[in-house]
Amino acid sequence: MVFRAGDRLTNRPYEIKKEIGMDYTRLRDLLAAGKWKKANWETGQVILRAANREEEGWLRYEDIEKFPKTDFRTMDDLWVEYSSGCFGFSVQKRIWERLGGT
Repeated sequence: MVFRAGDRLTNRPYEIKKEIGMDYTRLRDLLAAGKWKKANWETGQVILRAANREEEGWLRYEDIEKFPKTDFRTMDDLWVEYSSGCFGFSVQKRIWERLGGT
């Protein structure tokens, strides 16, 4: 899937990259609409679906270890892009590190 100019906050095309067959359309649309709470819930659902842990509703350590890096990066990129750099896994990591976390 490719976003066209005007679909994003920037005017450059963006391709959603994924290793597994996850659909990020709903997440993208929620983020584009600024519906942060719903997008957060959708992110959790996508992660559980990708790890085949929907029924359990939580991840095991090994699920996290095996999670496709490309898909994780895609979710982060979507969050960072649509929140103008305010939200995303990488943003949280930077905050954690600035506070002394390792």
